[in-house]
Amino acid sequence: MPTLGEHFLGDCASQMVSKRLFGGYQMTLGSMVYAGLWVFQKGALLGRARRSSFETLASLVGQSGSKLAQVMKQSAEARMSRSSSSEVATFWQFWCLTEYPNIAFGDLEVWKVLGRKKIRLGEVLSRAPFWAADGIGFGAMFPDVTESLWRRSYEIADPEKWKRARQAGVELPEHETLLPLEEMESQVLAEVRAFAQENRPDLVGPLAL
Repeated sequence: MPTLGEHFLGDCASQMVSKRLFGGYQMTLGSMVYAGLWVFQKGALLGRARRSSFETLASLVGQSGSKLAQVMKQSAEARMSRSSSSEVATFWQFWCLTEYPNIAFGDLEVWKVLGRKKIRLGEVLSRAPFWAADGIGFGAMFPDVTESLWRRSYEIADPEKWKRARQAGVELPEHETLLPLEEMESQVLAEVRAFAQENRPDLVGPLAL
């Protein structure tokens, strides 16, 4: 059975994956950073939208809903604490600071390295469930922060950041598309409904999908 994280990754990864010379698939490390952000954000919007059913949500990403929910809450609190001493305006800044605190993303030379180095797709897929679970926990625990980060990230264009990502080798469209929160939330819930109908039909009703 695919994981919710792999499901979330699908539409993003298809644009970032290339074939390996001797079989299999890969993506650049820079693309992996963006892919992880994409999965985390979707999880955060889902957690925010269905935070009243948090333990049930946890069952989407693991077998033991109540125990996993507690772990997800603790992870969200720890992630939030890692950003508390810094000025964070966007999801991108938040993700870089809390997931890769030792990487200087503002350095163009760093991006050149991230654009050259490759990682096997299997390794990326193995991380996707954790990105999704962390996102769900964060959105459920910090719904207002999630909303603020989303609106400042995707309802206001940042062409310079987009240009830098493309120059670093991340396979993105030429121009950034603005994504209103309400529209993206509906899209995420539709994705989760499709996932649950196929893999966890018992959760469709409890999650009001």
